[in-house]
Amino acid sequence: MEPTRILAIRHGETVSNQKGRFQGQSDSPLSPSGIEQSQALGRRLAKASLAALYSSDLGRAWHTAQLVAEQTGHAIGVDVRLRERHLGVFQGLTAEEAAAQFPEANAGFRSGHPDFVMPGGESMRQSLDRFLACCDELAVRHAGQSIALITHGGVLSTFLRHVLGMPLDAPRRYKRVNASINTFSREKGRWYLESWGDVAHLAGVSLDDS
Repeated sequence: MEPTRILAIRHGETVSNQKGRFQGQSDSPLSPSGIEQSQALGRRLAKASLAALYSSDLGRAWHTAQLVAEQTGHAIGVDVRLRERHLGVFQGLTAEEAAAQFPEANAGFRSGHPDFVMPGGESMRQSLDRFLACCDELAVRHAGQSIALITHGGVLSTFLRHVLGMPLDAPRRYKRVNASINTFSREKGRWYLESWGDVAHLAGVSLDDS
């Protein structure tokens, strides 16, 4: 049987991305650039042989998925497990505001410890566990097929570390750009990375989170 492939895609750029604000599970509309990125993504995916399109239920991912679906013709399957990590008290703040208002939480967050639970939010490991459970389930449902997921930079970053066998608190030395395609395959119960950060469909620059 052919391997199952998941094209795990970060949503288009948002207004909060432009302003450098933590989003987590709060929301922000797509910027004009984010809309253009999502439309370009849709044109790219229309040429792919995708069995299904899934999305996080958060507005920025859902809007990206809608713009993609206009090009591909897919119905959108929504799964809350594809949400970004809940960043609790940081949501809506800039990094500077978070450090000033919540110094203890900021120290915990900046430590990168996978089990540090954000006040009012969740830990890196908790977000990985639900995201991984979703991907495992979808891989079984679509065995031997290729599907696309519209999701978020934080959970994608943690999933990448998991797949590569890296410590979850390893320093991030890779980009998580908006509307980038990151392809993973699953064979015999194991996940493999095929490509990361594919933005060949984008003419302009896509923002990476700080």
